[in-house]
Amino acid sequence: MALYGLALAAYLVRGRERLLEARPFLLVVALACFAASVLVDQLPKDAMRGRALIEDGAKFLGIGTWLAFQGSVCLAALREGS
Repeated sequence: MALYGLALAAYLVRGRERLLEARPFLLVVALACFAASVLVDQLPKDAMRGRALIEDGAKFLGIGTWLAFQGSVCLAALREGS
């Protein structure tokens, strides 16, 4: 987990200018969804009904918003180059 956190921090610091030019709201939503997935995963198996659904749903939403965010970053880079 710590390595994932370090990799994310390096990604955010290194690319902060380009990331802020795109749609940072999507990045925040994606990171929040991934954080929710990790937090729900830390709960005991019998802590709540539908835990797996909530965890996987948050992960799926995180992947979708991450994809949208990366698409906006790529689109901004392409527009910048032309």
